[in-house]
Amino acid sequence: MDRLSRWKLLVGLMLAGAGTGCDPEPGHSVLEFEDLSIPKVVEPAAGDGGSGCQGSACTAVLFDPSSDKPFPLSIDMPADPNEQDDGVGRDGQGFLVLDRTKSSSFHYAWTANTYDWRTGSVSKFDTKTLREVARYFTVTCQSLPTGSRSACNGSSGCCAQDSYPQFQNRQKGLASGPAQQVEIYINYPSRTAIDLDGSMWVANRAFGIQSSVTKIAGDVSQCIDRNHNGKIETSSDVDGDGIIESDCNQDVLPDDLPSVAASPCKNGKAQEFYGFDDECILLTTNTGEPDGYGRPLALGPGSTSTGASDVWAGLFQTSQVFRIDGKTGLTKAEVNLPCRPYGFVIDSTGIGWAANLGAGGCYWDTQTPANTGTIRESTESQTSYGIGIDRDLNIWFGGTAARYTPNRTGSFQNLGRGYWTVFSGISGLGVAVDDRGKNGYFAYFAGSKLFQVPASTIPVPVGADKTVSAVGFNSVPVLGSSGKGVDITNDGNVIVTFSGSAGIERVKVSASGSMSMPDLNSLPIGTNKCPSGDTCINEDHGPMSPYTYSDFTGFALRNFTRPKGYWRYLVKGCGDNKGGNTVWRSLTFEADTPPKTALSVRVRSGNTPTPDSSWGSWSADQTTSPVDLTTTLIPNTMKDGWMQLEVNLSTLDSDSTPRLRKLGLNYDCFDGPG
Repeated sequence: MDRLSRWKLLVGLMLAGAGTGCDPEPGHSVLEFEDLSIPKVVEPAAGDGGSGCQGSACTAVLFDPSSDKPFPLSIDMPADPNEQDDGVGRDGQGFLVLDRTKSSSFHYAWTANTYDWRTGSVSKFDTKTLREVARYFTVTCQSLPTGSRSACNGSSGCCAQDSYPQFQNRQKGLASGPAQQVEIYINYPSRTAIDLDGSMWVANRAFGIQSSVTKIAGDVSQCIDRNHNGKIETSSDVDGDGIIESDCNQDVLPDDLPSVAASPCKNGKAQEFYGFDDECILLTTNTGEPDGYGRPLALGPGSTSTGASDVWAGLFQTSQVFRIDGKTGLTKAEVNLPCRPYGFVIDSTGIGWAANLGAGGCYWDTQTPANTGTIRESTESQTSYGIGIDRDLNIWFGGTAARYTPNRTGSFQNLGRGYWTVFSGISGLGVAVDDRGKNGYFAYFAGSKLFQVPASTIPVPVGADKTVSAVGFNSVPVLGSSGKGVDITNDGNVIVTFSGSAGIERVKVSASGSMSMPDLNSLPIGTNKCPSGDTCINEDHGPMSPYTYSDFTGFALRNFTRPKGYWRYLVKGCGDNKGGNTVWRSLTFEADTPPKTALSVRVRSGNTPTPDSSWGSWSADQTTSPVDLTTTLIPNTMKDGWMQLEVNLSTLDSDSTPRLRKLGLNYDCFDGPG
């Protein structure tokens, strides 16, 4: 039996109680693996209290590569159903480490549709299949429990989760005061930002009226059953044709629950769009005062190291920036920038960077928002539009293709005294940068073509700005009149949004950085509407005008802003969930954390084999071993026969990673009421 097979056998025994010896009573059933993919129930030998147990006290070395018990990963065949991970891998010794190429759960692109149904929508595309899998309006009337489509009266109706007057009241130590109306029409959405849990935020420009930001769930488990009918009504590609049909009953109105109930979908079609009734549109928060033009949007560290990212939403007209709690939607802070921001990125040191529409840009400290600075303008010809970041913390600007290298020595103000590299021969409004590990990284600009810059091979300037000719750089064609937004997928390919029609284009890029020529001419196969070669056009009822310059796949956040990964494991304790009890005692681990890296664990428990709403909440992050589970679990009930642990790894140094070397668990089993 090979090493992995032996490990599978041990884990199989442990999960049902043998490897962890959960029941001291003879005859308790345990799991054994004959065919590693098919578990079967067997009986232990008489008097067998289980490996690792002394009486009722159980000790399990869950994973220890040095003892032939490697950490399981989702890429293993067969996969362990109790394990989940993202952004982690195993090193040569089998230790658990960061591996940002393994961000398997992020394979979606979220693009804003400016004019869709006069309200504005956002499309969710699967970047592996090039199909539109969902579409949502970019505001909701259901932020508050008292939400409805009636006009907001301050406490019920179509009210925002928060607003600028309410934030100002709280800053003065007053009650928040009445809620504010949400704008229904002409929201003109643009920037989107994808959080580490797959949820998305979108900024509504709302020219001349009230701008806002809206949070949409990334998974149905995050959605809210508001009408309490036991199911989630949300957009999905029910017929699998690759496009969301937003007017299935052909009444020339966007589908929602009342309209489809009154006039069912034609030709036996299923409803795929739910308009303002979609239960995955979580909340809308108004930003600033009317006519502020909500353009730039970026995510940064939140209230906790493992929780939702906070949102930084900017207003172009007033240069204000608002920090919005990523979980609650409440405004937490305000910044006044010394430039007119058009796009945002936040680096791993907590510095926010803004592209100024024109030349240069500005920046602020997300930990001390009152600290702001201006980026010196280039001595070379340069204009700013889109903005991106690379793993070396250089800042990239679209418009005139350029890279800014901050001066990270000395004072905060020195950040604005760095130097520029301008790339002549490239003009592209959108910009994004990938990471190909030892093969370096490339910057991409979306314009008349998709241009590729071999960024990591071009030295940063020292002492003076410089211009680099783009002659000889690679490029491929873009569908439509020109490219707009550009971003990187989790498998290293490039997604481009373009003007002239609504949709996306994919350009495949090899591990070494070679771009393939995209197929822009093939038609969909069979009855499908998408993909069409390497594109998907999602105009189901006319032009929707996509407009997205941002981190619309989440690549920059999880690689450059909050470089991190997680590993989760579900452990079964004592009994059969109908009788027997578990007292979780302690969790032990051994880890290496080089400078600028961190590793923490947290836990939760419940009495169902799948975590659900009946489980306790996650504990606080624990960084030292052993972890006393009797005080850490919330709540720690003797009925909890299951526990899930989560290991979080992070780094601020692209060359370093924390390492988890060993993981163990201690708990007690005893008889009692179930």
